Parts: sequence; structure tokens; C-alpha cells
Amino acid sequence: MRINRPDNAPQAYERYESEPGVWAQVDWGEFDPIDHFGVQRNVYCFSMVLGYSRAQYIEFTVDMTSSTLMRCHLNAFRYFGGVPQRVLYDNMKTVVLEHTADNIQFNQRFLDFALHYGFEPRAAGVNYPEAKGKIERGIGYIRTSFYNGSNCKDLNQLNREGRKWLDEVCNLRVHGTTGERPCDRLPADREKMLSLPEHDYDICEVALRKVHKDCYIRYATNWYSVPYTYVRKQVTVKIYPRELKVFDKDTLLTTHTICPLRNQFIKKPEHFKGIIRRQRGALPGGHSAGGGTTSKILQRPASGFKLGGGDGEPGLSKAAGAAEDAAPVGDCAPFGRSHRPGLQAENAVFVGPPGVGKTHLAIALGVEACRAGYGVLFRSARQLIRQLRGTLADDSLDSFLRKWDGMPLLILDELGYLSLNKNEAALLFQLVAHRYERGSIIVTSNVAFEAWGGWLGDPVIASAILDRLLHHAAIISISGESYRIRGKKHAIIKEQASE
Repeated sequence: MRINRPDNAPQAYERYESEPGVWAQVDWGEFDPIDHFGVQRNVYCFSMVLGYSRAQYIEFTVDMTSSTLMRCHLNAFRYFGGVPQRVLYDNMKTVVLEHTADNIQFNQRFLDFALHYGFEPRAAGVNYPEAKGKIERGIGYIRTSFYNGSNCKDLNQLNREGRKWLDEVCNLRVHGTTGERPCDRLPADREKMLSLPEHDYDICEVALRKVHKDCYIRYATNWYSVPYTYVRKQVTVKIYPRELKVFDKDTLLTTHTICPLRNQFIKKPEHFKGIIRRQRGALPGGHSAGGGTTSKILQRPASGFKLGGGDGEPGLSKAAGAAEDAAPVGDCAPFGRSHRPGLQAENAVFVGPPGVGKTHLAIALGVEACRAGYGVLFRSARQLIRQLRGTLADDSLDSFLRKWDGMPLLILDELGYLSLNKNEAALLFQLVAHRYERGSIIVTSNVAFEAWGGWLGDPVIASAILDRLLHHAAIISISGESYRIRGKKHAIIKEQASE
């Protein structure tokens, strides 16, 4: 068979050199993952090469969506100073929907983009990389000349260094094929390239969203507030690189800066003004189903607030040395710095003997925070320490703490009721230090601050915890007799009176 089988003749190609300003080639390259706001994301490199001058433009991204592709095109056109007449593509789905022997179906949205800027998109043959050899070799050149030697920590730095490489290395080198520098041939390209139009194409992703009953819409992994009058309605969302705009038909409802973090609630307080707030089971107008009125406890400040009016009844007072401008107890706005840019994450500490309502108030604040759109996590001291101890077995403390970053408010109940050893106290310190000025904490405790060194087993750790916990905190001291004991006494007195 080998004797009779004809040899495979090597494929021969005719080199084609394009005229100035006519052709460009575009492709993506995939590179190693990078830390992008705390999440490992794959890195992709958009590259455009001009056929005549071999001038190149690159831009690194974390996705290859249609909007990202068009935005990279626009940045390339601005970098080159014009638009090439034809652009050759591999069969990427954002450009070519179907490519058969006798039919090429382009993505309609990308065709609209190409029509706006006046260039003609062309699709290379399927499994025919030789048709776009300039860009294929260009991706390899990026990898060997720039990326493999870079030590960039984030996407912004990668693009800054990439632009510097373009201007100082890539487009200044003597090209191996033309024997000239791309920057010297680029003016000839510019003379024949199309001019940029006066107005840019509206490059954005468009999506339909239904406004949830809590006045938020979801995009990616985050939630963004919308005026409450649009609850349960469908709205149109336009997503740009750094912001999203919410429309009701042609009416702009709101604009939000896109949050790069995950599982965040981005809230504008004006979207909630005018909502009639009532407790579960309450009727409109502030009257409950049982005939009483809805409680206003969460609307009153900590300073001077009394739970009861008579002597010996539990009452609230601001602790000595507390800041005069501390946030009111019922103010949920400071929960979570990332949710309200420019605000510190505020804490609240309830101190007092057992039975005076510390846990009740902490839970009430948590419920109010939930109603305001914030995530809340409640843990008793026993539950918390058990979970923290569990991270020591597999060295997962850091990931455990980061997992709770998505909760703007953490409620820690009954601190001080159980004594901790030094290792447990150190774990509690790491939790408080991790959330310092990052997320809010509400603490209830029956132990005065000066005695925290006792139940924590280490005065130094106690001082470090209190320093961070109380820095941005409303301190509420509650005194008086336990409600439970008082209720029992009243029951006994009533029983004796009936006898």
C-alpha cells in the first residue's frame, strides 16, 4: 500500500499583501486567570492588526460578550485614528451565527455596529487559519513578548502595561515581513481608512428584568434598587462597562454604578421614600389586627430612649463616653460600607443584665435591616465559636470569613455568657478584625467592657477586639429588672390575690 499510495503533496499558498487602509484582522486569545475583585476570572485578549502597516492594538478583558467585542473595536479605531474598510474574523458567534459552504449569516447586532462605522465584516473559511495568518502570529507574539514576562496583579494594570508595550515595543519594532516599523507605515493606513462618525454607537447589553417586591432588580450576582412604584413591573436594563441604566419604555428611571463585588445590594434611599411601612399582620394606618398600634421602637434614637416609664423598669441609655453623633439605633443606612459608598460600617453594642431585652432589640434591628434590603446573619456565641473552631481542621478560616462578606450585618448574641480559651478568643478577634470598617456587627453582652478580659481569657485580645468593635459604634446600656422575673413576680402576685 505504501508503495502504491501517492505522497501527500504539501499545500502551497500565495502570499497576499493588502493595500493601505483596506484590511484588518481580529481575534481573541485566552490567557491565564487573574484575580478580579476577589474572584479568579479567565483573561481574554482582543487583538486587531492592520493588514498593511502591521500596527497592532490589544485590550485585555474578562469576557468575550458582544458588547465587549464592540467596545474593543471602538477603542482600536480610536487608537489607529480611523476605521479599516474591511475586517476579517474567525467564526466567533458574536460576529458569525452560521457559516456553511454557500451561506454566511452574520450577527444582526454586530452588522448594525459595522454599518454605523462603515466597515465590511468578512468571515474566514472554516478550519482555515492560514486566511488570517497576520492575527494568528500576532496573538503568539503578545504571549511571548509581553504576557509571559508580566507580573500584573489586576486587569487595569494589565491594560496599562499592555498599552505601554504597544507604544514602546510592538509598534516600534522592525517587522520581520515588511522590514519596516509599523508606526512608520501607519500614516499610509490612516490616509485610506474611514473617519470615525460624529456619534458613537450605543454599545450596551440590553436585558428585561422584573422588579421584585423589595424594589430590587438582579444583574449578574448583585441587586440594584428601583423606585418602589415599579414593583412587579417589567423594566428594560441597559448595561454599560461601568454603569447600568433602568428604563420604563423610553423613560430613564435610575442609573447605578456597577458593583464589581458579588452578592451585594446597591440601594438609593430615594427609591424607598413614600413606602407605607407596616409590621406583619398590621393594617394600613398603623393599627394592628389585634386593635393596637404598630411599634415605633426602631424609629427612636438610642439616646434617652426608655422601654418603660416607671422606676425599676428596664431602660436604655447612651453609655458614658459614647460619641454624640452616633447613629440612631433604628437607622439601618450604615450597614455595610460597600453598599453605601463613602460611609463607614457602623456597629451597635447592647450591654446589660439578662432579661432586659438586648436580644429582642438586636433581632428587631436585624428585621428592619432585612426590610431595607440588607442581608443579615444571626449567630449565638456558642454557634459562632463552634463554626470558627471547625475552620481550624482544614485551615479554611480565611475563606470562611470571606463567605460572610456578602452579609452587611452580623448579629452576635450572648457574648460573655460563656468563657473562651485563648485560641477561641483569637478566632473571635480575627472575625472582628476582618469585618472592621467592612461590615456592621450588632453585639449583645451581659459583661461590662472592663471585664471582657476575664471571659476572653486574655486582656490584650479583649482590648484589641473592643478597639475595633467600638470605633464606629452606638453603645446602648440597658439597666433594670429582668422582664422574665418581673413577669413571674406579677403572675405570683396575681395568683396570691385570687386566693
